[in-house]
Amino acid sequence: MKIVFVHLNSPLPKHLILNLIRTVKLFPTHKVYLIIDDKNKEFSMRNLNIYNYNPSSDWFKIEKNLAHPKNFRDNFWFTSLVRFNALADFSYIHSGEILHVESDVVLAEDFPFDLLTSSNASFQFPVVNNDLAIASILYLRDFKAADKLRKLALNESAKNSLTTDMHVLKILSVNSKDNFQLLPTSPCFTNPLVKPNLIFVQKNDLACDYFGGVFDGFDLGRYLFGDDPRNNRGISIIRKVDTKVYIDVRKLDFTIDQNRSFPYILNTLNNQKLPIYALHIHCKNLKYFSDDTNYKMFMKAIINSKNKMQYRIYPRIFLKSMQASIFRRFKIILTKIKNRNYKCINL
Repeated sequence: MKIVFVHLNSPLPKHLILNLIRTVKLFPTHKVYLIIDDKNKEFSMRNLNIYNYNPSSDWFKIEKNLAHPKNFRDNFWFTSLVRFNALADFSYIHSGEILHVESDVVLAEDFPFDLLTSSNASFQFPVVNNDLAIASILYLRDFKAADKLRKLALNESAKNSLTTDMHVLKILSVNSKDNFQLLPTSPCFTNPLVKPNLIFVQKNDLACDYFGGVFDGFDLGRYLFGDDPRNNRGISIIRKVDTKVYIDVRKLDFTIDQNRSFPYILNTLNNQKLPIYALHIHCKNLKYFSDDTNYKMFMKAIINSKNKMQYRIYPRIFLKSMQASIFRRFKIILTKIKNRNYKCINL
């Protein structure tokens, strides 16, 4: 199975580079690929396969269709959606199974590649709530599956200028329900779900039994390690309960042991452990992407998992955010002065 990362339209972030190093080292029997565009065409790494994506006509159609602000993180909403085009383009050249992994998602050493293959489903990914699914871990069986996702992204962008990759995946999970395997995000033996869809509960229970573990879609890593500090001017909120998603992570019990670098969810009724196969590190703290430090970082987060909500400041991001804010305000003031001068001249 090919493990594929995608990064388009901006320089490679440090956490992705560390994640690539970690993934190549951890899974030597799987080919690891990075799909990039011209922004990073000079990048190379030992034992990493590079695929350079050349934008097709669909790229420009989707860009024209979407109405999201283009100045948000190098056109983030657009690149998140158009990566499905890049995956289809890649799959056409490199046939076979694809495991797409988002740049801030780390895989456990015992990630169940064989169970993904054994499933008959062409599409496998986590679902966040009644409206959203996520490509944190996205399995595509072949080019036919990748191309179907590409076409759906184009069609949905034409219908809804504010659609996102998460909306598209949720629609795919419904439209292709007979060919879709849910990647479970919560355990079967507790009741951590908040107002879940009954169908989701049933599928989640079956999926937990099949995989014998869970995959972090959106919730676990965000709660344990904090959200993206760029969302709040350099401040990351740790252990915040999100009421808009299915899982109330505070209701879960976590544990970890030295036999495995990744955490488990603990069933306190019988003391059995359910392995977490992937963690979504929204905060992008570089220490979580290093094999040398992530066990200690995970253990610390688990020890504190029942503590109150906490705020962590990332100084570099905080200063960068302040500079950007000052620049924006200065630009607004300068524009107002120019407009006043223009009016005075024309009086």
